[in-house]
Amino acid sequence: MKSLLHENRQRIQGICLEGIHKEDQIEIIYAFLPDDTEDHGPAFFPILDNLKMSLCNKANGYRQDEDTYFESFFLPNKLFRAPKLKILSLEYCAVPKNPGTFQSLSHLSIKEIFKSNFAARFLCRALLDMPNLESLKLTLVRGDFRPRPVTPVNFETQLAILPRLHHIQVDAWPIKWIIPFLQMISFGPQRTVRVSSYDVDKLEQLHQLFTCIMSHAIESSSIRRLMLHFQGVEVRVRASHRNQDLRDDIHFSVSFPHSDISRSRRNGFDPIPSLLNGLLRRMNLQDLQNLELSFSPPISTQLWLKFFGKLPSLASIGISSGEPQLFAALIDGSDDAPIETNVTMALPFQALSEVRIVDGGRGVYADEDMECMLKCLRKLMDLGMTLKKLSFIMGGSESRLFDLLSQVDVFRGVVTALEVSTNFY
Repeated sequence: MKSLLHENRQRIQGICLEGIHKEDQIEIIYAFLPDDTEDHGPAFFPILDNLKMSLCNKANGYRQDEDTYFESFFLPNKLFRAPKLKILSLEYCAVPKNPGTFQSLSHLSIKEIFKSNFAARFLCRALLDMPNLESLKLTLVRGDFRPRPVTPVNFETQLAILPRLHHIQVDAWPIKWIIPFLQMISFGPQRTVRVSSYDVDKLEQLHQLFTCIMSHAIESSSIRRLMLHFQGVEVRVRASHRNQDLRDDIHFSVSFPHSDISRSRRNGFDPIPSLLNGLLRRMNLQDLQNLELSFSPPISTQLWLKFFGKLPSLASIGISSGEPQLFAALIDGSDDAPIETNVTMALPFQALSEVRIVDGGRGVYADEDMECMLKCLRKLMDLGMTLKKLSFIMGGSESRLFDLLSQVDVFRGVVTALEVSTNFY
């Protein structure tokens, strides 16, 4: 078999070794590479354009509940003497120190364990020699989310210019790697950025990450669709130039279970105003049409007005909590406006036509919340600014359906259209 593989290597266009025990995979790899072959020289795989390797110490791969790690296996140099290589996918294995250049590479994916920092060390040099790279996916696998020391990586100060790179995804990297790594990359004009991290300790780090991602993903372009989620110890943000297209230009999530942020929340400090200010001041929201918010605790009426009340194109808002605060913001200033003025022109949310309320199964609404929402909608109707559509998306169980239907029925007379849909589990 060894001689047969070696003799036919010039005809091989793709190699995929996945789902096989590590020792067996290594044996197959070296079947291609006789010991007497020089590490450098003519192309060893002249037409190879697709290489996928997944090497595991265990036959069943890496198990999330284990606290044991295994070292990445460094693949031999000879395997990368492939001048036409376009797709490279590595799981739990590493490129050697001096593999040469990757001038033709267009798609790169690397998955590794937390103990290894191969990808960061490799890419801080190799990206300078990947001018045709179009997509990059980097993943760290952790057995648990306990705090662990982060090995420092010296990223290049030289900017890696990647004019064709349109998609980058970085999952579970330490924040101390993500920021300098993104700072050394120059993207193409159409790009999406997906980032997740778990070890953010201070608000300043979040602000730095916001700045870095925004400068890469959207720059000065207007955002038309925005989703903000802040629950417990996690922040998630999704944004897009497009309102209807479900693809995101930005999609990142950050968790901070052991950080100053979570400790400050337990001590009564509310980080939400700082988070919103740090994120939204870096975004061009003048063309924002669709907004979704999921915050716990919900943001105040004052924050609704400060960050979203004056947006000229905001037509649709979806929320999962804090309905009274939003509805109170819709009529802010109507009681204080002089009689001779046009009150409707002074109201915030001038373009708003739809509010979507996503009920995740939290129970029947409190009477005072219902009264507040109803009062605000009646005020809007009296001012000639009737909300065109109010939607309730109900979750939970079927037993709650009739109670909720009887509650929301009171809104039929104060909105143009009332829509109720269910999402049972």
